[in-house]
Amino acid sequence: MINTDIIHCGDANFKNFWNSFMINNKNAGPYYSLLFQEQILHYSSENQAENLSFVITYELKPVAIVPLIMEHKQKYKMFSAVLSFNTFYGPCISMALGSKFRKKIRSLAFHKIDDLAKKYGVSKALISIDPFEYYVEDSYYNYLLFYGYMDASISTVLVDLKQSIEKLRAGRRKHYKALINKAYATYNFIVVNKDNP
Repeated sequence: MINTDIIHCGDANFKNFWNSFMINNKNAGPYYSLLFQEQILHYSSENQAENLSFVITYELKPVAIVPLIMEHKQKYKMFSAVLSFNTFYGPCISMALGSKFRKKIRSLAFHKIDDLAKKYGVSKALISIDPFEYYVEDSYYNYLLFYGYMDASISTVLVDLKQSIEKLRAGRRKHYKALINKAYATYNFIVVNKDNP
């Protein structure tokens, strides 16, 4: 086990550790800033938002920052930014660490996120990968899948779901029909809407 500490938002040295990380790590962009979190909290105020962000330290130095806002909407709690209008980037890990140690720190961060989700009864977590990681990571991959998150495309498609399934399938290329049939046989689908976030 590695000798690390978790510094939570509200702890005495949280802001100092967070800002030190931001200054010393080129991969920590503006969406990781405390100012961005304050803006999210301000615009989420009617949704009872709470900052659960944390810093992971190793030998008293910040090695990762994890932005995490929990929002309450009616009976649901979720990790998101302005109720799914935006997402938070996943943990930002120091580039000064070796790749194996970076993976251990990332794993620790996601286990802590899971612990907080269980503790507070969070039903949904919206986390994305900072696109900048493509340019700074040694091996860029979708690590969110490894931690049980669903892969979601950033492409937007509008479909009129009031039509029958037969009409929706008509006019699709055979290749797409085969992919749809395979997905239908492989996965369970649920409807996510305002009544079932």
